[in-house]
Amino acid sequence: MTLKLRGTAYWARVYEGNADEYGGKEFYKITIAPDDESWVKFNKSGLTLKPKETGDDNELSVTFRRDVNAKSGIDKRGKPWTMGGGPPQVVDEDGYEFTKLIGNGSVVEVAVEVYTVKAGPMKGKKGHRLEGVKVLEHVAYEAPDDEEESADSPEPEAKVETPTGVTKKKLPF
Repeated sequence: MTLKLRGTAYWARVYEGNADEYGGKEFYKITIAPDDESWVKFNKSGLTLKPKETGDDNELSVTFRRDVNAKSGIDKRGKPWTMGGGPPQVVDEDGYEFTKLIGNGSVVEVAVEVYTVKAGPMKGKKGHRLEGVKVLEHVAYEAPDDEEESADSPEPEAKVETPTGVTKKKLPF
């Protein structure tokens, strides 16, 4: 099931070369403070992600992730499978590829695949995978002021800007 949620974005790391790392694992991520309608959808989805306080107003938010590297294996019938991997699709409100860094406060819609985990310690619980981000109202990314944080931050437009003269391709979302 694909869950689409709207809200205010924080700490978007959704482009190739701009992944996050935690516990030795790399992933793409975005934190959103969902609007009221999206909270209802989130609560009905069965996801057990724990909301946290974010932003100036300490509004509740949720972080969605996608593995940098695809997972693969063999199912019970002996058929190979591959899941996820690579950056999520990022588009503008008209469905065209969006390449600017997404700043805190941007309004987005995320597409999240919700599935039931079939093995391991999470067996039977709901898992998720970030599939896409639609930028509805863009706020430009601003690099942090202190040098320690900025050394870890992406170069604002160098890696993700579409070169001048390149025609945007319409993507499904």
